[in-house]
Amino acid sequence: MPRSTVEDNDEANKVVARMQQRATSSSSSTPASSSVNSAGVAPLSAEAGGAPIATPPAGVGQPTRVGQGRPHSGAALPPRHPRDVQQIFSSLEEHHAASQAALVRALQVSESTNETSDETLSELHRQRETMHRTIRSSDATTDNLHLSQRILRDVKCHATKERLIKVGIVAALWMILLTIVYFKFLRKA
Repeated sequence: MPRSTVEDNDEANKVVARMQQRATSSSSSTPASSSVNSAGVAPLSAEAGGAPIATPPAGVGQPTRVGQGRPHSGAALPPRHPRDVQQIFSSLEEHHAASQAALVRALQVSESTNETSDETLSELHRQRETMHRTIRSSDATTDNLHLSQRILRDVKCHATKERLIKVGIVAALWMILLTIVYFKFLRKA
């Protein structure tokens, strides 16, 4: 059953939100990775066609330990220039659109795979039924062949008995004929 684009977008938005939550939780839990730093922003702004944002001043946007210096607010470093913000947002939108397109393609591939597997299963079921019919037909043919062999043995046995009877009758007739010839022609002489 095909899904609408709205459902795909909703699902993609949920996945992106989960990824953002994971990124936020991992950046606030590890002091070595900040949500915005020169290494993380440079690739984003470079993809958007802009220059990387300068390294923030010491202590700005960097997490601090409890009880040392200023408290950590968890907020990202504010950008230096509005054009940089636009570049970041456009880059994020491009990534978001690419993610959604990839998710839509993955869902289409998944649906196609499911349809193919359903078709394959139905074809295998049909082939299984055909094989069962063939096996039943083969069993019936084997039974018929055994019955035919039994009948042929009986016919052969009856044919042999009839031949023996005919040979016996012919032998008896020859004996009678020889006896008649002997008594009629040879005994008088």
